[in-house]
Amino acid sequence: MQRQQLRNLQRNKLVQWGTLFLVGGAAIQLVITLAKLLSPLTGWAILAGIILIVVGLIRGK
Repeated sequence: MQRQQLRNLQRNKLVQWGTLFLVGGAAIQLVITLAKLLSPLTGWAILAGIILIVVGLIRGK
């Protein structure tokens, strides 16, 4: 009986680790895909950030 419980526990651990790697891999793939899609916009985002910083510094005086 204890052997069966130990085997089930080991199987559950393997399933948990497998699920963790599956979800982690899918999340990483999603981030990479989104980064590739949004990469043309990064230059504009940097420019907008610089403009907002400058405007904030000017208005703060």
